[in-house]
Amino acid sequence: MEFDPEEMAEVIAGCEALTFASPSAVESLVQGLGERAGTILSTPICLAIGETTASALRRQGLSADVIAKAPDAEGMIEALAAHFGSSSSAPED
Repeated sequence: MEFDPEEMAEVIAGCEALTFASPSAVESLVQGLGERAGTILSTPICLAIGETTASALRRQGLSADVIAKAPDAEGMIEALAAHFGSSSSAPED
């Protein structure tokens, strides 16, 4: 998938969290962002759907801040809710 790295960096800068549902999603985003990927992806929380995807984040030098206990959408939602519910950086409405 082709995208403008500068435009994607702006979008990511406005995100509290990014969700990754596969190792290929991690690799594609990192490749698309290029050499600035580590810097761009260091600010938002990175959520992995499971350990395999968390490992892909780590291989790219990124942090797997949150890992879903169940590898599905519900597990990811629960993991984010638990993280932000116990975090002082929780977004405010």
